Amino acid sequence: MVGTMSVLFAIIYILGAGQGAFLSVQLFLRPENRRANRLLAVLLGIFALNLFELFLEELGYYHRFPHMLWSFTSAPFLYGPLIFLYAGTLTGRLPRLKAIYLLNFVPFFLHFATILPFYLKSGDFKIAAYDHYLVSGFPTTFKPLFTYSLKLIHYGLYLGLTLGLIARYRREMAEQYSELDRLDLGWLKLLVIVNLAMIGLFLATVAGHGLELITMTHGITRISYLWDTALIYTVGILAMRQAPIFNDYRRIIEPVAGRDESPPLQPAPHPSPLTVHETKVKYEKSRLDDPIADAYLAELTAYMEKEKPYRNSELTIRELATAIGLTEHVLSQVINGRAGANFFTFVNNFRIEEAQRLLADPSRKEDNILAAAFESGFKSKSHFNTLFKKTTGLTPREFRRQKVGR
Repeated sequence: MVGTMSVLFAIIYILGAGQGAFLSVQLFLRPENRRANRLLAVLLGIFALNLFELFLEELGYYHRFPHMLWSFTSAPFLYGPLIFLYAGTLTGRLPRLKAIYLLNFVPFFLHFATILPFYLKSGDFKIAAYDHYLVSGFPTTFKPLFTYSLKLIHYGLYLGLTLGLIARYRREMAEQYSELDRLDLGWLKLLVIVNLAMIGLFLATVAGHGLELITMTHGITRISYLWDTALIYTVGILAMRQAPIFNDYRRIIEPVAGRDESPPLQPAPHPSPLTVHETKVKYEKSRLDDPIADAYLAELTAYMEKEKPYRNSELTIRELATAIGLTEHVLSQVINGRAGANFFTFVNNFRIEEAQRLLADPSRKEDNILAAAFESGFKSKSHFNTLFKKTTGLTPREFRRQKVGR
């Protein structure tokens, strides 16, 4: 007879499986970022099938279909590589899937080979083994503990690699774009970090079980299954909220001529110390001399203060370099080497200064604070509030109250 808890968990599993299957199909069929979306679709599809298997187990159907037992025990060796390849493809680090990437799945095939003898056992043998597990809990012998820990460590290593990839991606974007909300992978970073924390918890549980401090019963292992379910729901919600990441990423980082709706920047009124051609030839692969870099920085600063290009919320380093007559490479050297900041920080510092000026203007004290944010070039309220507080130590409202008493 199936107990109440089993029915409850069965409902949770089938809901998670349905959500995962739905999202998997949607991502697989989506034409934008096809390679990345299909990798994520495969991952969510595996989660969904695993949860469906657990749904059948909770309702006792493993007695009818014994060969489904532990059929996904090798799947954890797929999670890490698929997440890593998904992030690499989405960020352009791995623009094309190559045969060599299959090496990431060697641990999966090796583990599958080691458990193949179990799959070849009779149905009665598998039922007896599973019934024993339900009564006695997870084994305390070395091999299963080592294998389970190896799965967790393998998964954790790939998540660590994914974190590094996301960090490099953000640094690269900050060197090119002044607004990162549409390019942000913060949700994926957060999921990876939470996953790493859960892996640490599971490893601690395995260690406690091996030392016989606790017993990993079926009830405890259900926690990991619940986490899989929660992960599917979380990915589904965030994927829908972060639609630009899935649908529009390539268009943003690789602009197509004629599709940019922002007005073009006007060139600087005076030519730079070197022409664009001379700059490319002389400095494309070398460090700028300090006097020349200082001259460029002075010209850049004067242009920013006079023309206010930062008011364009979609300003890129390519547009700014064209406007002042430099190559992107040289402009990046000037901003990083002489201004001591990346492009994102450099531009947003001007936006913060402009917002401070607007908020401190007594004639505008009745205006909405967001009006000052948008006029300064910010596109997101949360982004504006975060950077303003980080730069000034005050919220925009606190700053205006100090300056104009409102």
